[in-house]
Amino acid sequence: MSSDPDRTPVRIGISSCLLGRAVRYDGGERRNDFLVARLGPFVRWVDVCPEVEIGLGIPRPPIRLERRGDGLRLTMPSTGADLTGQMRAYAAARTAELADAGLCGFVLKSRSPSCGPAEVEVLDPHEGVRPSGRGLFAEALILGLPDLPVEDESRLEDPRVRENFVAAAFARRRWLETVAGGLDVRSLRSFHRRHEALLESRQPGADDRLGQTLARADAGTAHGYRCAFFQVMRRVPGPEDHARVLRREVERSAVIGSVAKAELEERVEAYLAGSVPLSDLLDRVRRLAVDGGDERLRRQVYLRPHPPELGLLDRV
Repeated sequence: MSSDPDRTPVRIGISSCLLGRAVRYDGGERRNDFLVARLGPFVRWVDVCPEVEIGLGIPRPPIRLERRGDGLRLTMPSTGADLTGQMRAYAAARTAELADAGLCGFVLKSRSPSCGPAEVEVLDPHEGVRPSGRGLFAEALILGLPDLPVEDESRLEDPRVRENFVAAAFARRRWLETVAGGLDVRSLRSFHRRHEALLESRQPGADDRLGQTLARADAGTAHGYRCAFFQVMRRVPGPEDHARVLRREVERSAVIGSVAKAELEERVEAYLAGSVPLSDLLDRVRRLAVDGGDERLRRQVYLRPHPPELGLLDRV
């Protein structure tokens, strides 16, 4: 691993079965090749299997979510056991532990009654089985760590969702490093300046709006800024968002000449037409910034939000 700070591994939580651990109810696993083989070299995984960690065996009878009144219960139909209290107590305690683990993201097992973050099947006495629930561990994690980037492996099959999750995870790692180095108004503003284009690509005007919060910094600024920053990072950008930001950044630069700007505009149009990858555009802009000495543009995380070896910008 390189000494480049953006090559330093990020700590990401993960449902154990996605790493290939045989912990599922049937003794199987759900190894995800992208997570293990491609992302794995840049990550230190923190794996969790709530069902095993509350003491259920391998193999074990299946469990499910059931709606009773206004609430959800986690049950084991074959035995009639109600595991709700046990799982909720475990999930609260485990989430508290993970809050101090320096996590930069979490990948959950989709549709799991313990880990699924959305669309988990729920048995409703009136409507039958509907994909309307959230696993009990996933619920505690998302509510307890609301700023943590969270996805499931099913959604990560979408290249844009995948790129956005990894970008958010690396942004969170940079945030944690900023905090560890001593958080003050100066370091907050430095962090923000590096992430201006990244924020703008996720939500128009977000960079100005968050920047204004730093102009009136007080004791609660860091917390409010962090919450707002990672809220913005949940939005998955599309090609038009990237084109808009690139045009803005190129126009702002005093070192990129008119000929280069015209060439870049042609490449932006080609990107929108699907014939040029985003990675090509970002590399070109970054080279122009480096060669011209545009320090502000060169330092924009947006131009290299995660290790280029991952190839995540080739398909968005």
